[in-house]
Amino acid sequence: MFFQKMIQNKIFKKQKGALLIEVILSIFVITTGLLAVMQLITNSLNDSFRNRDIILATGLAQEGVEIVRNLRDNTWLSTTPPNPFRYFSSASKFCRAEFLGFVPFSCVTSFVSTSNIYRLSLSSSGYTYSSVLSYTKFSRMIYVDYQASTEQALVISFVWWGGIDPPTSVATGGKTDCTPANKCVFADMILTKWK
Repeated sequence: MFFQKMIQNKIFKKQKGALLIEVILSIFVITTGLLAVMQLITNSLNDSFRNRDIILATGLAQEGVEIVRNLRDNTWLSTTPPNPFRYFSSASKFCRAEFLGFVPFSCVTSFVSTSNIYRLSLSSSGYTYSSVLSYTKFSRMIYVDYQASTEQALVISFVWWGGIDPPTSVATGGKTDCTPANKCVFADMILTKWK
């Protein structure tokens, strides 16, 4: 019994607890690990949101080009004599267009830099230019360069997001700084008189 007490006393004396430096070091290691995991999660979420915006903007840009192609095709079929470029003008190049909304197709001669003219709203029928609805972060401007002599139209649909003003080249119909890094994408095509 005496030896048992001696052994227990020696064991309890050795198990007094961790030193303060050991506690601080273990807290540092755990905190560093948690911060690294949180940074990975944050970066992953930011990449997901950025990719979502790029995918939505690309779809909206493609939709803009398809709207103008649809306008050309429907105009061709509904006019006598057939004139696919009836609504196109060599002077008015900066356009807004939507499938089912308040602005089917309208163009002006120069880029309008006022705040919300190209901003898109989301309604039950899709994206529109209506100011009645709340605006989304996306803006779309369709540049139509119609050449009456060749009966061709270069159509570039620009979509930018995250701010009201697009990259500078978009205001002239240029594509140089319209990149996903600048929160801008575009789709383009050349429309011809196909008959």
